[in-house]
Amino acid sequence: MATKPQLRILLVDDDVDTVHVVRYTLQKVDPATILDVAGSREELVTHLERAVKPYYNLLLLDLMLEGELNGLSLVDLIRSYPNTRLMPIVALSFRDDHQTVQASYHQRVNSYLQKPETLEEWERVMLALTNYWKVSALPSE
Repeated sequence: MATKPQLRILLVDDDVDTVHVVRYTLQKVDPATILDVAGSREELVTHLERAVKPYYNLLLLDLMLEGELNGLSLVDLIRSYPNTRLMPIVALSFRDDHQTVQASYHQRVNSYLQKPETLEEWERVMLALTNYWKVSALPSE
């Protein structure tokens, strides 16, 4: 099996603690992964505007952003940029109710993950996530 290039992930989350935990656990389970963070709609637009090939392999999108109705309101924006329109989006939320999960998939996210509650659970999730996307075929446009 050919070696996949390192992953480049964009995390859209305005919670400093979550950003810290994601950064820490990614560094621990896959130090080669590059993590960029957008803590607001404005920062997201900045990242999307400079996303050129090779662009992000994956976007992790918090559903409960301050000042936004919810993170899902940003999916259309993300999909409107040519270099990110096919990029896989994983919705993240502490909520696990059926309505939130369904709304996420209806908005065209590729996956939904409930945010872990412990550091050990975060490590398992980040390891599984990076391992999965390293072996998955990613869009080429």
